[in-house]
Amino acid sequence: MAISNKKSKWRVLATIGFLVLLALTVGLCATAVGMALRGGGPWTIFPEDSPPALRFVVLLVGLAAAWVSARQTLEVLVSGEVEVAAAVTAAWSVAVFLLLLFVVLVFSATIHWGVLLLLLLLVLILAAPAFSRLVGASRIGLIVAGCLIAGGVAVYLMARA
Repeated sequence: MAISNKKSKWRVLATIGFLVLLALTVGLCATAVGMALRGGGPWTIFPEDSPPALRFVVLLVGLAAAWVSARQTLEVLVSGEVEVAAAVTAAWSVAVFLLLLFVVLVFSATIHWGVLLLLLLLVLILAAPAFSRLVGASRIGLIVAGCLIAGGVAVYLMARA
């Protein structure tokens, strides 16, 4: 009985993790498309005159967050008796996405919206099969459909603004 609870716990956590990962991806992709619709200027989070040390510290925080999240993902999946190869793939997907997110935040003034969109779609294409093997294609399909609809609505609202 305890094994089934352990398995259902990691399955739910993996589903929620992929949902958050995909929602952030769709939100950033909608922002990139919104920037394209408004003229394609740079997307600045930090002012141009912000000190490089601040950007470096934020990048280090992002690296630490990616490492901790990937490690926790790996521990939860391995303790849930998931095959090690699938657990490592999911953990790497989480780490790469978070690291890419922080790189985009730090270097937002120099990254063009098209490059941002391509990088985020690449991470999505690499992460979806890994999580699909873990939680099932039907759940991933529902999550992807819901997030794409939300992204389409966001892009439509940005175009009207």
